[in-house]
Amino acid sequence: MRNKLIIVILSVSLFFAGCFRLHSSYVKPVKTNAGKQSIYLSEHKVNIDFYGDYLFHPLKASQTPYQHKEYIQIIRSIPNYRLLFCAHTIIKPYCTTYGIWYRNINRDSLARKLVLKLRESGNSENIVTELTQLGKVYYSKINYDLYNSKYGLFIHYAEFISEQGRDVYRITFSTADSNLEWFQNECEGIISSMEFR
Repeated sequence: MRNKLIIVILSVSLFFAGCFRLHSSYVKPVKTNAGKQSIYLSEHKVNIDFYGDYLFHPLKASQTPYQHKEYIQIIRSIPNYRLLFCAHTIIKPYCTTYGIWYRNINRDSLARKLVLKLRESGNSENIVTELTQLGKVYYSKINYDLYNSKYGLFIHYAEFISEQGRDVYRITFSTADSNLEWFQNECEGIISSMEFR
């Protein structure tokens, strides 16, 4: 009995050691000469430029338009992650973005796991995956719609997953707006600026 208890305690400890908690802190952007906001993740040597109308904030439902509990659960279901930033536009149409860092997984494996979790949810539609290059970086890109029961509508997501060495970065954008041409231009314009320094 005692050996079983020790095994359970060790298993739980190892699980939580491998999973990082979504934290409430956020990266403060620096304004550029071009009127954009530059996010430099010094620990990871990653830089991304966002447009001037993005507000960076802690991950809180009160500050995130159309925050989706099921989407947060999908983030938590793939271990060894850390939330790097959370932001949204301050004028309509709203666009929300998350930056997530993973270790001990590669880009394609993370993309496959994400698609599997989306299909298992039973609330996703129109899942489309592709490998694409934007700027200097290759991405596994995943587009899909995920039903948000709290608001009674589908939220459209665009995920961009890249890797640099042993690190994998997942930059997610979402909107409730139906103008997906605007949304794709918004996402790809920002993602094209991503650089590893």
